[in-house]
Amino acid sequence: MKLKFLIITIITIMSLSLKAQTLQTLNDTNVIFHDYVPDVVLSTPSDTLKIDINQDGLLDIQFYFHYYPFTSPYFKTLNSNCKYASFPPTHDDSLTSSTLYWWSGDDEWTVSPGDYRLGIKILDGTNNYYGWIHILKTINPNTMTIDKYAFCKIANYPFLYGQTTISTNMPNINITDSTNVYLGNSGNVIVESGKLIKSLTLTSTTGVVVASQNNINSYSANISTAGIVHGTYIVQVQFTDLSIYTKQIVM
Repeated sequence: MKLKFLIITIITIMSLSLKAQTLQTLNDTNVIFHDYVPDVVLSTPSDTLKIDINQDGLLDIQFYFHYYPFTSPYFKTLNSNCKYASFPPTHDDSLTSSTLYWWSGDDEWTVSPGDYRLGIKILDGTNNYYGWIHILKTINPNTMTIDKYAFCKIANYPFLYGQTTISTNMPNINITDSTNVYLGNSGNVIVESGKLIKSLTLTSTTGVVVASQNNINSYSANISTAGIVHGTYIVQVQFTDLSIYTKQIVM
């Protein structure tokens, strides 16, 4: 009987572990997705959570409780490139919608208890990158719970709340399977496609363009990586029909 109980216990623990692992890997190469297991619950002035939503090494937003004159939930952006927008559950448009108002700085979470959604926008020159954070608020006790978040690494992509993957058949984003991006023997980034390539851009995860080519008008392209620091980069290929293919590559 003891042996049977031990086996059942081990199977249960393994199942829970696999479930937690699955929650952490519900993403593709173009989307950062994180589900807190367990959820992060903030309730006292000493509680805080800082998030680097695009994983570039720079913290973007902080959730915390502040006491003045009583304990209240707050959040604030931590750098000038990050903005936030709160939107109601009835909002079913993308985060690029003109109906959303974007702010920066700190703000008291004065809304009534319930299930709330926060949009995040990271600015990079003329490009914007979007993400969302799911939050729960309660009173008696007064708590703020951060459940999960997602962030899209494709510039100006019309990301939706709750979206955790990119559909490859959506217009102008990764629309062709005939494109191949890889590192050549010399370390160069090589692009081969069944479509005419117009331009090629290599961007760091911090949003800095480290190399680019324009007016290519060929089915193949090659960018030298000489002098470029090893790391993770985003390769964006634009074709002559103005469609775009994006891939993350590690050099």
